Amino acid sequence: MKEGHAISGYTLISGLLALPVYLPAYLFLENTGEANPANFMTASIPLEKISASLLSSLSVVFLYLLFKKMSGKVRLSLVFALIFAFATQNFSISSQNLWQHTSANLFLIISQLFLIIGFSGEKQKTTKRGKCIEEYETKNSNRKSDEEIINTREECKFLALGLRCTE
Repeated sequence: MKEGHAISGYTLISGLLALPVYLPAYLFLENTGEANPANFMTASIPLEKISASLLSSLSVVFLYLLFKKMSGKVRLSLVFALIFAFATQNFSISSQNLWQHTSANLFLIISQLFLIIGFSGEKQKTTKRGKCIEEYETKNSNRKSDEEIINTREECKFLALGLRCTE
């Protein structure tokens, strides 16, 4: 208790992520008239395992997508995702209860996937920009008149993200 309020020593994210599993059970108990703390605690034991297993499974799925995005190889990505699933604490510990590291694993993997997706998009933009600049410099290396340089510059458009070749 702090200043008259109960404060959890654990993160709220795991509980919020488990809400889609717990809510139907709670609504069922409410509709049948058996919504009391004892019945809900009895129902919460398997619900905790189900929600933790779902979160652990999502971690494996997102890790597979991460490896697939990084390597482009489906088989290799599947092997590493299965190693993560069965040779680490993911299914042996994380899927048993709603621990903090269950949701931490999930969000770390998702954030890495978004970083890789973001960097791969920037790499494509940079490559296109570099190609256009290279073409521009090649065309301008032998030109002498200002008019020819202006005509070449009109072939490329300047955008907020950089130089892009027009086709």
